[in-house]
Amino acid sequence: MRWYRYGLAPLRDRFPRVPGRPAEVEQLLAGLVVAPATRHGHWRALKAFYRWCARRYGVRDVLADIDAPRPSRLLPVALTDDQVDQLLELELSRRDRAIVELLLDTGMRLGELATLDRGAFSAGGVLVSGKSGARVIPVTAETRRLLVGLGDAGCLWTGRRGALTIGGIEDVVERALRRIGVAGGPHLLRHTFATLFLRNGGNVFTLQRILGHAQLSTTRIYVALDVRDLQLQHASCSPIARRRTAAGCGGAVC
Repeated sequence: MRWYRYGLAPLRDRFPRVPGRPAEVEQLLAGLVVAPATRHGHWRALKAFYRWCARRYGVRDVLADIDAPRPSRLLPVALTDDQVDQLLELELSRRDRAIVELLLDTGMRLGELATLDRGAFSAGGVLVSGKSGARVIPVTAETRRLLVGLGDAGCLWTGRRGALTIGGIEDVVERALRRIGVAGGPHLLRHTFATLFLRNGGNVFTLQRILGHAQLSTTRIYVALDVRDLQLQHASCSPIARRRTAAGCGGAVC
């Protein structure tokens, strides 16, 4: 509801009645001073709203005549190995450490983490319900040990005033990241898990299942390696580099 309230705010602020011409909505979208991905989010909110209005009140669905603005496909930002080490070395409460490590260990979404209870965990991993349905995500034994005894029967994440809200969990992660000099939140840890999973030899199809992406194309964005990765892999995999390395080791593979 918060997302739709935000996504429809420009329409509400500009028009006293729902506009019935595509040009009016196109001008509204074009006039938004926001990032391309945010403009695309407003378009999606408007599309859902107009579809509902058409069914409920017979309003013309003008979004059917408006193509989606093309969102920018920026490479996801992720923490470096050193930053991950710094984050894991912070002095945190057991609850806060469990939140940070579970996100880094599984790449689950904030909403999935916020709704966990003790019954979600089994020998096979943790059962979450996300945008693409329910799935089981593997969890390491180290992370699982942090979760023992946390929360209560109904909620895993609690504080002095009861269950933590999604905003409360976001604050936990943002505070921890600020302590290592990084601006970001839970989704940064999801990107970090995905990026490092592939960099450490993980399979993109396995990653798709873990992240709960409905389309492989969404997961494949993490396959795009940065310049540093390209340089490192080239140095170790180029036939010329390998030949020189072997020669430097007396003919043996170093």
